[in-house]
Amino acid sequence: MHKLFDQFEKIDRDQRFLVECFTEMLHSLGESSIAAQMPWVGNALPPGDDTPERLAQAYSVGFQLLNMVEENAAAQHRRATEEVEGLDHVSGLWGQIFRQLQEAGLSAEQIAEQLADIRVEPVLTAHPTEAKRASVLEHHRALYLLLLRRENQMWTPREQRRIRKEIVFELERIWRTGEIYLQKPEVVTELLSVLHYLKKVFPNILDILDRRLLQAWEEA
Repeated sequence: MHKLFDQFEKIDRDQRFLVECFTEMLHSLGESSIAAQMPWVGNALPPGDDTPERLAQAYSVGFQLLNMVEENAAAQHRRATEEVEGLDHVSGLWGQIFRQLQEAGLSAEQIAEQLADIRVEPVLTAHPTEAKRASVLEHHRALYLLLLRRENQMWTPREQRRIRKEIVFELERIWRTGEIYLQKPEVVTELLSVLHYLKKVFPNILDILDRRLLQAWEEA
């Protein structure tokens, strides 16, 4: 229960920080009316109808920030669980799968033989309501890395202030780029999105998956 409380406390703390940075950026761009209507910061005004498109964009960014801090908190919670209880105590990952296979009576040789026959085919959907520009994905990644960097205890207060400024700058890039498409994406746009994952995401993820598979096998 203590871990669960800490996880939710971290989500609340990080979300509050990012939304404060976001509203600060909005004020600096003359979007004070929108900043005043943002949720999650005290005494927010009820949504108005003066700039519905800009307000919708601001809400969209806000929910993306919430999703970002939730993913970060979940990742740290998973790491803590692996460290204290072991790789086989995280649901759905290789460590637990290997333990379940061994409990079912399969030998290491049998498991290794079956692993060679596993085929994985990722499917990249192209749902228009979920489409994001590659540039926005890059900005989100940069913002996430800044959020992780901020958590490092080695930074001095001056360096922490600098990181906060970089976060505000990155939020401005996201705001100016536009969170969502205003028109239905064309086929070329969808192909560029797929290429982004093939070039920028999958090469890194595959290396991580390989290492985690080997770690789970060694500890099985």
